[in-house]
Amino acid sequence: MNVKVKNTKRFIKDRAKNVLTRKYRISVSHLFDRKRYYIIRRNPPWAGFFANYLYVAAHMEYALKKGYIPVIDMENYKTLYNEDEEFMGTWNAWEYYFEQPMNVGLKEAYESKNYIISDISTMHQYLPYREDNNMFEIDWKKGKILSEHIHTYIRLKSNVLDVVNPFLKKYFYGKRILGVHYRGTDKKVKVKDHFIAANLENYILSVKKCLQENEVDLILLCTDESEAIKRFETEFPNMIFYSESFRAEANDTTGIHLKKGVNRKHHKYLLGLEVLCDMIYLSHCDYFVFSHSNVANAALFVNHQKYKKTYLVEE
Repeated sequence: MNVKVKNTKRFIKDRAKNVLTRKYRISVSHLFDRKRYYIIRRNPPWAGFFANYLYVAAHMEYALKKGYIPVIDMENYKTLYNEDEEFMGTWNAWEYYFEQPMNVGLKEAYESKNYIISDISTMHQYLPYREDNNMFEIDWKKGKILSEHIHTYIRLKSNVLDVVNPFLKKYFYGKRILGVHYRGTDKKVKVKDHFIAANLENYILSVKKCLQENEVDLILLCTDESEAIKRFETEFPNMIFYSESFRAEANDTTGIHLKKGVNRKHHKYLLGLEVLCDMIYLSHCDYFVFSHSNVANAALFVNHQKYKKTYLVEE
């Protein structure tokens, strides 16, 4: 499909959702009050963790431009990561991992009677992607602002830092690290509006190219597949390390965030925590091998153009 036609269709679709799904609660006494809350929501069950993250980032950009106070609601609009009971003192899955952008909770926002509930459009125009066939390529003239806002307003909770910091201290300090993000499972299956996963062998070729061109001590592999770890350990013995995470077994094409019946305490919360920590680790690497993925793009935004070199695996 022609890129301009595709972008025009996205624009029209988003505008329609803007009109049809946005809700307001503004009392007469607050009609001219400039302090207005913008409650970011999405139809349950939202999407994958970093699709949600970038969705929030885009709506947050819109709110900041309008002078609104963004507040994320993953309590009334539940996600795939919400536990079935109150967890860590909250029902809001956003608050398992992050502070509210301006330290305003849902109760305060809703009780103000001065709020806008977001539409459910992707707000793609607020994400700094180039308007071409590669919708994940970042225009850094625009991306710099979003990256700075992510650092300012999407702040990690202490329970996340308590996992991240020991891992970074153990593996990263004083080392030259190549980060690799390989997404398998459901990304191997063609789905409308989603890139298919790049071939694992092409990843290995890109890693070998990086090793030939640069001095690397260790390779961090972030993946949702156990088989990918085995393959990398065979190709690059004594160089691979990775986090302890829930992963799919061989030939499983169900996304791990969609898998049912997993018997693990706080499994939903842990799925989010594990992929979030992996993204943070990737953002601390010196070099980065990746393909089209929301996880990879989040790492690029958080890294804020500090990678010495990146390698995009196209197919």
